[in-house]
Amino acid sequence: MPNPFGTPMTRAWLTELEESSNFWNASDQLQLIAHIAAKESVSPWGLLAQIQRNHTALNSPEHRAPTMAMSGYVGMIDDGDNSARTIAVVAGDLCDVYSSGRGEDADAIIDSIAYSDDTDDDGYRLPRTVVHFLNHTAVFDGVGLPRLNHRDVTTLEMLWNGEDVHGVGRRREVTLPAGAYRVHGTWRLTPTTVAPMWKLLNSELPHLVLWAPSTEHRVGDNAPVRAKPRVGTTFPLPVWAKTGNNPYGVMGGALPSTYTPGDVLPEPVLVEITEPIREWLANRRDDLDVMLDNEPCCVPDSNVVTAHVATTRLVWKQSVAMAWMHGRCEPNKNDLDLALTQVKVSRATAAGAWEAVNGSDSQTAETVWKKLSFSPMSRAEITAWFDGDADTLDATLKLLGRENRASQDAAGFWWARRGNELVPAELAGFFKYPPSVSTAKYPENEQREGMS
Repeated sequence: MPNPFGTPMTRAWLTELEESSNFWNASDQLQLIAHIAAKESVSPWGLLAQIQRNHTALNSPEHRAPTMAMSGYVGMIDDGDNSARTIAVVAGDLCDVYSSGRGEDADAIIDSIAYSDDTDDDGYRLPRTVVHFLNHTAVFDGVGLPRLNHRDVTTLEMLWNGEDVHGVGRRREVTLPAGAYRVHGTWRLTPTTVAPMWKLLNSELPHLVLWAPSTEHRVGDNAPVRAKPRVGTTFPLPVWAKTGNNPYGVMGGALPSTYTPGDVLPEPVLVEITEPIREWLANRRDDLDVMLDNEPCCVPDSNVVTAHVATTRLVWKQSVAMAWMHGRCEPNKNDLDLALTQVKVSRATAAGAWEAVNGSDSQTAETVWKKLSFSPMSRAEITAWFDGDADTLDATLKLLGRENRASQDAAGFWWARRGNELVPAELAGFFKYPPSVSTAKYPENEQREGMS
């Protein structure tokens, strides 16, 4: 299975990208982030992602991008040096925000935003469920991934979009109305603990996360030289003027502390889609149209379509976050370029973490072959041992079969091979149906020859 995120990050690639784009000298704020990250021996990309998360959470949730809230998730990949914790502390010093939960699952996130009750203060039953908001912006820091069953994955995607979301609150089930909340979270992960996310590549979630390294591997002579930032550099909040017919004035006004289905919420203040963003979105739509130019249900790879759409929305959202971090209400061309570079790093980070678990095709095949060379294994035994997903395992077994390095006997056991020789050869006599080259079978042919 090819890497779904592209080419993994290397130190040389990252340095060349930073230098060619002059990313860390594009503004006083980015210079400050790079300088402090070098001082603390952490990755500036992880520190940037965490500061953007904190800064965006400080902005009133009435302000949103068209068709989606400014919610976001950061996947911080720590290579064991505890740099993710350092980044959390440093980002809090530069741009502090109150964390309202741990994000262990979708219901816990909803629980930190609101609860529902169907009785008033005197205990009388209300005709409709009332939602009581604890706060309208949930910020969480989680160690490891949340529960990732189908319902939680769907709910996390809906929270990212800012849709009407149904979950379990403190006292009973609760529905969060669209436009009344935002969610900002960070999951601190390692290349191993992130592995469950790669089983969800047929969903949007892995592509909606902003992935960032927390560990800086360019050390010693390879360490980048960072410019000294201007004294007094801060991360200002945007200031919005009264917009349209919004009756609440500057900053969009306050959302209500309670909500009953049918109540009218304040109109959102939408971030303007400026001309550079509009042109870029149109080009992305043209690329999507090429992918969809097929008969219904005949798209060659729907996962590629899903990744394209999710990445487009992530870049658009990050361009807004980049603008807000610099005190601008709407993103300009420079913000879009910076966001595109940041998402390149995000996908390269994810590609490296994916490959750490699944390996390249040849590396994975070699690992499986070595395991089989000790003793033949059934498909169930291989699946229980294998860290990657089922598609990767199928592709690996097919590759080993094409190379005549593995085959399956009639009883369903997989054997390692060296050409026509079974490995380990001394075990072949103990099996009733040892495989032969002429009758070797692979996952696409599940017939069991020789079985009565």
